[in-house]
Amino acid sequence: MAPYTAQAVPRFVHWTTDQYGNRNRLPLCLDQEVIVLGDSMAIGDSMDDSDILSAQLSSGLNHCVRSVAGGKLGHQAERMFELNLSPHWVIFVVAQYAITDLLEIKSFKMPSLDQVGILESNPILDQIKVAGNRIRKNMYWNYRATHGLFAAIYRSFLSPHEATSLIAPAPQTPSMIFSSPKDGRYISDDQITNMVEAMERFTTQLHQRNIQVIFTIVPQKEEIYSDLAKVAPSSFSEKWLSKTTNKSFHYVDLFASMRALYQEKRTFFHHLDDNHWNKTGVQVLAESIIPLIKKEQK
Repeated sequence: MAPYTAQAVPRFVHWTTDQYGNRNRLPLCLDQEVIVLGDSMAIGDSMDDSDILSAQLSSGLNHCVRSVAGGKLGHQAERMFELNLSPHWVIFVVAQYAITDLLEIKSFKMPSLDQVGILESNPILDQIKVAGNRIRKNMYWNYRATHGLFAAIYRSFLSPHEATSLIAPAPQTPSMIFSSPKDGRYISDDQITNMVEAMERFTTQLHQRNIQVIFTIVPQKEEIYSDLAKVAPSSFSEKWLSKTTNKSFHYVDLFASMRALYQEKRTFFHHLDDNHWNKTGVQVLAESIIPLIKKEQK
């Protein structure tokens, strides 16, 4: 995490995938009530299996929650139907810094009946995928180890002062690192309108199968910890809220709740050295979703 900084330390997490390549605990639950879709925030990058959204929702609802998150956003719902999953709720989670990817759901097409349940597990292909992932991980870590070895050899030929100057001193108090790969803070009104309309069409299609949709955007660090980033929060959340009034999907506003908790209790919802959210951030969303679903179940 946070490569080439003084906070560059590995984070080890337990990551379980099912026979279809989705991040789910085994054995798979079959009476799915809720399906989680979305990007790396929904998958739970940098978090342990027990901390990700599907696990926290399953614990709070005492019901089956499955994840089909990952890959193109527009294809995930299609994949859900291919797996013959028929939930009552779909939770859709997208990071603000990658919000423009939301337009991918325009490609979503409701499958015909003969396309439902066509996706089956392939044990041989699964083994190949697992082996490939191990090879890539080993190559990555061997590269890092080799790079570190050559760096150490190089420093051994330098004077003590020169060698020490090449090593970044570790901070006494880890700082928040701001390095979002994309910036979703300054999106035009037309772009927001297009994304909201895409979500509305997507929701209308799922309503045809009696599936309710809950949508949320995970705020960028700059929006929540603006004092640390030394920037002012953007007007993105206010613009988004103004355009989602009276829409078919349920929108959970994480901007307001996270800002309030940070200002009141100095709560952090992201990893210091990573753009992804942490267990606390996921918990804020889970605690907003669970009462909503339970209310509809009564």
